[in-house]
Amino acid sequence: MKKGVLVLLAGIGLAVASAAPAWATDVVAFDPDGAGPIAKQNIDVLDPAPGNTLSIGLNANSPVGSIGTLLFQANLANATLAGNPAFPFSFGAPGNPAFTFAAVASEKITAVSTSAGITSQTFAAPVVDGSLQGFFAVYAQPTNGSNFTGVCFVQSCGGTLVLSGNFINNANFSGTFANNLAGIQPLDQSGTNNYPGVNTITGNGGFRVDALVNFVNAAYFPDIFAGQTLVFTTSQQELPFINADPSQCFSSNAITSCNTPGVASVGATNGLGPNTMLQSDANLSFQRITAIPEPASLTLLGLGLAGSAAARRRKNAKK
Repeated sequence: MKKGVLVLLAGIGLAVASAAPAWATDVVAFDPDGAGPIAKQNIDVLDPAPGNTLSIGLNANSPVGSIGTLLFQANLANATLAGNPAFPFSFGAPGNPAFTFAAVASEKITAVSTSAGITSQTFAAPVVDGSLQGFFAVYAQPTNGSNFTGVCFVQSCGGTLVLSGNFINNANFSGTFANNLAGIQPLDQSGTNNYPGVNTITGNGGFRVDALVNFVNAAYFPDIFAGQTLVFTTSQQELPFINADPSQCFSSNAITSCNTPGVASVGATNGLGPNTMLQSDANLSFQRITAIPEPASLTLLGLGLAGSAAARRRKNAKK
């Protein structure tokens, strides 16, 4: 991303509002094999399979004001259009493209309440000022990442970066999780229990965050443009792990594989130790910034980008 875009975002304070606006989403073109024999598809959602989130420094007893780091990793399950799979990704099928997601972000606990034995936590951006933070990446991979081992979700396993962006510290950055500290169960209930010595609290919640695209591989996404497209990410989170194996490790930067402990870092009871792991089921949708006139802050961003482009055209015309 160009420095000017960063300055513009910081200056206008994206979407610092008391209520989160409703976004319209766009259909984009997606070529699953990067301009090879598979024809490009029109999609509106990238739908990862259930994967893993590690919340570093936060647990069910963390108070208001606590700030933690989120690490996320998952495989792509479907690219969809209007809820129907435009291209399903069959894990391990010969000749089938593999894609992975990885992300890093910071979050802050803004509210805690307890009722009927359930402790509910509310999360937001560390500072709601429209600045950018963190990083998400989508990689084309030679093989799917392993939820169990935690490897090969990022670049260092031979992945090709096809899409990335930075998260926006705006009012849409939000999450909740309801912790049941009395509902202790085995952490891993996805097939074989690979961690018989590790239990977990139970609970469920959700997460929402917007990101500004800062890199696009046009061979895979020919009509998405860096600095001019938003990615809206939502995720359902739950405990225990039912549909995915808890990961042994994570990437701390969405680039280097398996450099941060996963299950070994949560203690004997996940949710009560130094870190917390969550089973997460996310999806990503898209919006071209200049296509939507509201909110006003995003309009200003679109005008700023258009003005920069016009200035470049005038400069080139004078040559």
